[in-house]
Amino acid sequence: MTHESVDFELERTVAAGAPDRRRAASGTSRTARRRASTWARLSSTGCFLLVVVGAAGRASADEDPRKAQADALFQEGLKLHDKDREAEALEKFEKAYEVLPSPNALFWVAREKQLLGRSVAALRHYRAVLDNPMLHPGNAKLARGYVAELEKTTGRVTVNGPAGTTVTIEDVTTRLPMSAPLDVDVGTVMVRGEREGERYEARGLAVAGGATVIELGEPTNAPRGEATVVAPPQDPPVTRGSSTSTRWLVSGGVGVVGLAAVGTGIAFALAASSDAADIEKLDALVGANGTPCESGSALPECSDLTRKRAEKRDHDTLAAGFLIGGAAALVGAGALALLWPRFTSGEKAAVLQPLVSPTFSGLQLRTRF
Repeated sequence: MTHESVDFELERTVAAGAPDRRRAASGTSRTARRRASTWARLSSTGCFLLVVVGAAGRASADEDPRKAQADALFQEGLKLHDKDREAEALEKFEKAYEVLPSPNALFWVAREKQLLGRSVAALRHYRAVLDNPMLHPGNAKLARGYVAELEKTTGRVTVNGPAGTTVTIEDVTTRLPMSAPLDVDVGTVMVRGEREGERYEARGLAVAGGATVIELGEPTNAPRGEATVVAPPQDPPVTRGSSTSTRWLVSGGVGVVGLAAVGTGIAFALAASSDAADIEKLDALVGANGTPCESGSALPECSDLTRKRAEKRDHDTLAAGFLIGGAAALVGAGALALLWPRFTSGEKAAVLQPLVSPTFSGLQLRTRF
């Protein structure tokens, strides 16, 4: 029997069980690595001799084209690994695993991903192969050591929520409850879930070497995506006739007040104008006497002049106030006439409805202009 016909599972397990000459972060000395390499070659040779001795007792029916193809890919991966061409070796091991799934081939997929810095993916593969009883004992021992190394630089997340909720944690989708914590990169972890139309969102912080529990909490959307409207008590309807009458009554009243204020303002403005004329006359009389009022003169014209000036100031102030107030009232009357709510028979002037949902509550006021 040729080497290619060797049972793929047996050869790969013995070869893969040999210590890795480039074990990451192990601090192995050059002498120790040389000894490990020698042991690996001896193990592979011993495996080959063992299979040759037992070849006579094997039936040709054991030949499986998939085994030969997977074994060839696996051996190519080992050669590339020995040349430090890890990315190419990973491709060969992945193809070998696709052709003939084996926990020992998956072990080497995990190892190559670890060497390439893909710690989380490698850790998940190691956990998968350790759950498989077909994993070679040598590979199992190495895998446990690699898991211990990787757990120091990665985090683990458990999500709690309603049973049956489908959750997506980073790039992994699973259903609650989770069978085991999920390995993730250190940092913020986003979780999205859905169950019977209810959507959930949560986040947590994964720490190196630690375990994080993320609670989904309440759904982020109301059932069926809508708020529940609670019907308000029935109020007597407001008809168009009563609404129109009220509109004209209120706007007309405000308009009358505005007109009155404007009229009063005009009256005060006329009084101020009359005061100005009187002041002008008194100034002329005081000037004819040759004694200015500012020098403390006791002329009766000076007293009248002082009084008229005070009256004019008061009349100017009142005129301005009434004119401005009256103008504002007239504008308000026009606005009420144009914007007063209009309703048909049976409609309500205003409707105040409470809104209730799982995430918020409030009041809604509706009317028509």
